Amino acid sequence: MLFSHFVLQSPQRRVMEAKAAQSKAASDDSVSPPERRTQALDERLDPETRVPGGSLQLYVGGLVLLLVGGSALFIRLYRYLSLHITADSLRSPLQAVQRHAKLFVLLHVAYFGIMILSIETTAVVPRLQHTLLTRVRHEIHGGRGPLGVAGSAYESGNIPLAAGATLVLNFVIGSVLSITVPSLVVPGAGTLLAAIRAAMWGVLLAPTYAAISSAMLPHSFTLLIEGEAYILATFFGLMVPIYLCRPEEGPTVGARYVDALLLNLKGSLWVLVVLAVSAVYEATEVIIMKGS
Repeated sequence: MLFSHFVLQSPQRRVMEAKAAQSKAASDDSVSPPERRTQALDERLDPETRVPGGSLQLYVGGLVLLLVGGSALFIRLYRYLSLHITADSLRSPLQAVQRHAKLFVLLHVAYFGIMILSIETTAVVPRLQHTLLTRVRHEIHGGRGPLGVAGSAYESGNIPLAAGATLVLNFVIGSVLSITVPSLVVPGAGTLLAAIRAAMWGVLLAPTYAAISSAMLPHSFTLLIEGEAYILATFFGLMVPIYLCRPEEGPTVGARYVDALLLNLKGSLWVLVVLAVSAVYEATEVIIMKGS
């Protein structure tokens, strides 16, 4: 979900065009590609292009409304599906959500709340964003690691390829390896990693500069859908310590752990479905905006 700010060229470049031209003229072969990319990022995040505080708060207010309304719709959808789906592998995870409805709502408040707080913090300390953006941009454009592979898929302009790369990255690394597996090894540990991700989202995607704000209106829906998937994964990860501490969930600790493991495996199917929707939307949004 990070790609729009590193692949797209913002349409709002009036203030930066002169400086970009000067930078290009001053560049020579002695400047390495990474240094040029850093210079370009410095230009896009120039203090003169900072979004006014009032506009930023207006966006944050709209984002809060979107997240609250979207979360409510997802919760109602899960309730409906839990009553109408007959396949146990799909129904039992949703039934667990209904049994622990308050915890599920609390996770939404915590995850998106951390993200909003991080956005507000970044507005006060914008250097946080510049530092993190520089590191991520170098990985994407350097072709290194998972972000580099996904970045290449977006640069190709192929929506199915970009969506597939995003889905693999988000599900395997973002969900299974970062939330589910840690929660199974150290019960509930994935919750901490999910909280860290929410905070990083706020820093990376805070619309504090014109180059970022222009992409964030459509990209806010990606925040909602992808965030929902990680909240689901976090919820099922938290079921591990809950099952272990509740004798009514099974006769022995070992049996309860196995039940929690199976619940996470089944729940991952729903995480995969939500991430697939998010990946298709994100790939379509980013590539269409890039083309325009």
